[in-house]
Amino acid sequence: MIENTETKLEEVDSSEIDEKKETTHFPWTIAIIIGVLMLLIIACFVVIMILGPGDPVTSSSQIG
Repeated sequence: MIENTETKLEEVDSSEIDEKKETTHFPWTIAIIIGVLMLLIIACFVVIMILGPGDPVTSSSQIG
């Protein structure tokens, strides 16, 4: 037979959460580093597109 056993939970004093230790902060340093790297990648891409090949006739891979 199955016995019906009831367990009573003990009352436990709840401790207050210290807001200084439990808060999560947005990682601003990582966000700034990623933003700077993205700007550098875009700047390098723009510079490469502006400079491009020196002479489009001699630098093309098509044989005419």
